[in-house]
Amino acid sequence: MKLVRKKRNTSQRSANCSMLPATAIVTGACGTLGQEIAVQLSRKGYHVILGCKDMQRSGILEERIRKDNPAAKVESLSVNVEDATSILQFANDVKSTSNSRPNLEVVVHNAACLTDELQITADGFERTFATNCLGPFFLTKSLASLLVRSRSPRVVLVSSFTHRSAIRNSYLGWLDWMHKLPRRKAQNSYTPASAYQHSKLACVLLLSKMGEAVGKKGFACACDPGAFASTLTREWPVLLVVLYRVVLRFLGLLHRPSHAAEGVVHAVTAEAAAPGSYWFDGQIVSPSALVHETHLQNLLEPWLVAFESSVRPLDACTTETRFVPGLKSRTSNGRSDWKRKNVGSLSNDAVVPDGTRSMRCPSKVPTVQPRFSLRGTEQSSYDSERLAD
Repeated sequence: MKLVRKKRNTSQRSANCSMLPATAIVTGACGTLGQEIAVQLSRKGYHVILGCKDMQRSGILEERIRKDNPAAKVESLSVNVEDATSILQFANDVKSTSNSRPNLEVVVHNAACLTDELQITADGFERTFATNCLGPFFLTKSLASLLVRSRSPRVVLVSSFTHRSAIRNSYLGWLDWMHKLPRRKAQNSYTPASAYQHSKLACVLLLSKMGEAVGKKGFACACDPGAFASTLTREWPVLLVVLYRVVLRFLGLLHRPSHAAEGVVHAVTAEAAAPGSYWFDGQIVSPSALVHETHLQNLLEPWLVAFESSVRPLDACTTETRFVPGLKSRTSNGRSDWKRKNVGSLSNDAVVPDGTRSMRCPSKVPTVQPRFSLRGTEQSSYDSERLAD
């Protein structure tokens, strides 16, 4: 691992953070790492918004934070980062109550997904990709109008060292695999490690675009929390989880979640943080060399457009999901009928096993008008780029 520009100095903290109150959003706040991040941010005086799917667990976390710090300001809002409609509803909820709290200054994209079998979201995207990359980018855009009002907005992406193991050819191969997902052969070749590492690389590639969304005063950076005992492995086979923890503990690489959260919080508050910086254990390190290749970032544009265009009317259906028999797909009760009537299917959509729903494969995405604007004004249409077949 190649270090660096600046070393960690635990006494160094952003002066702005200590002078004035600010609001911080943590997605995936009910996870092992998310809980620790939320607790530590509340100790630093942030008004913390917990973005969770499970509101019952979120309530328990709120009690824990208030017990740890009776003066803490914390609240919970429901969000499912793999679902564009849920993200937009969450952003609207934050905006509608923004006058009751300090300016939104920090968004920590902590929510992540790693599944041992192929799963498709309600809107037809590979679940790991939607959760780790498409969702965080769309959430940043949705909250941009609030972030630009603050004095020093910062978006922190919780990344992973695994993104370094991806090379150019493997990344292009992964995009090609998703392009062919509607075909049964591609569905059978799903590899959890590949889906995870490449989705994490894709999100790091988008750091500069996230930074542009929050305006000139702010920026986006990434942080690798290191290895820790995470609920992210809850869908792994038990034997693999045990092996993972035993080996890392033997090598001395398995940290406590609180220690991992310290690195993320340091990236939130450190003065040394800069646009596109990549943090590990309190130090700025070099990410994958691929992050400097703009054309790799541009290949993601059709997916970003397709994800944004999957937003449904907020009152059209609930956000409840269910598993489709025959394929580890997730679909929403009541969504398919609305989608058929109002959206239609892309020309290259294909029906998955059981004929229940279609997968999105935006190899040729039509020009799409965004559902919302970053600054409250109408945006121009996207010019989508075709993925290499």
